[in-house]
Amino acid sequence: MNMNSLRRDAAHWGWMRTLFSRGLGRLQAWAGLHVFRVQVRPLPLHFIAPDPPDGITVCVLQVEQLLEASVDPELDLDPEFIRITLAQGDLVCGAYEGNRLVGYAWRTSVAAPFYNGLWVKAGHRYHYTYRTFVLPSHRGRQVHAAILRLADRHSLQEGCAAEIDLMPIHNLASRGAAKSLGRTGVGYAGYLSVFGSSISFRTSQVKDMGVVIFKPHARIPLGLVPARSYRGDG
Repeated sequence: MNMNSLRRDAAHWGWMRTLFSRGLGRLQAWAGLHVFRVQVRPLPLHFIAPDPPDGITVCVLQVEQLLEASVDPELDLDPEFIRITLAQGDLVCGAYEGNRLVGYAWRTSVAAPFYNGLWVKAGHRYHYTYRTFVLPSHRGRQVHAAILRLADRHSLQEGCAAEIDLMPIHNLASRGAAKSLGRTGVGYAGYLSVFGSSISFRTSQVKDMGVVIFKPHARIPLGLVPARSYRGDG
């Protein structure tokens, strides 16, 4: 256990909450049980887009731009993942500083890769937000918030009512970031790994929303795994 990280979290969240969160994460990994908090953020009906941070421009990313950016190892972009997710119609918004891509976020109305070969399907009139990332050098500058606002505008144009997000219940940093973005928890979903199989579950409100964790019948290319995520930029 990283003591510096532990002390930092405890200073922010308190020792009791931090130790419970760390213990829960280890227990879930040992038992093969993975529980996620399903969060919803209604999209604003009257959209007003403030200016992005100084020196930053945001745009909807096309496959050519993403493939060009994938040569940057810091961005952790897999070309196979890019081609398949954009072919199914996923929305990808990004932020540039000069000619360099410094952040991105995926959003889908269909389904997206999750963990351990499982996928998540968004319910009717919901968009699922996943694979969000901002370069460490650009965090704290509201880059993620600027990307989020652009994605909201396009989701509204497609008739989406709200965006959903799945967060590990032991991740305190993500919980704080989600609250600052206006996301609220509506229930839980997850899966249990038993003898090589995965059994998914969800609470009643999540089921009513149509959110599903599932394993595709068709083989999915190995490149389709979630990137490291960052939700603390604001």
